[in-house]
Amino acid sequence: MTQEYIPASFYAKVYKANNLGRNLWNYLDDPTIIAKLIAATNAGNPAVAGIDTTDLLNRFDNHLIRQDLVKKMIGDMVGHIMMVGNEFEIEKQDVPFKSNLFSKGTCYRGRE
Repeated sequence: MTQEYIPASFYAKVYKANNLGRNLWNYLDDPTIIAKLIAATNAGNPAVAGIDTTDLLNRFDNHLIRQDLVKKMIGDMVGHIMMVGNEFEIEKQDVPFKSNLFSKGTCYRGRE
């Protein structure tokens, strides 16, 4: 588990809505999910490709999760997990990939 996530001001309202942000953070900051984010990264894919989006959509309000601002906040949370908690740095942003939720993501590499 990493440090606490403190949302940027433009995510604050969505983060606080019905505890959505805290619940998403707790889901993503789980060691099993983190291992999947790192595995996706090590395979050369965007970290968010490691998220089981079917599980994510089943656990949370499908309509809310599909909102662009929420998806961007998820990406921000993943970035926080990768860079703060796991010693990765951004390699390339806006990398397209196929998913039933995300259309692009950020690739990371280990810090040297």
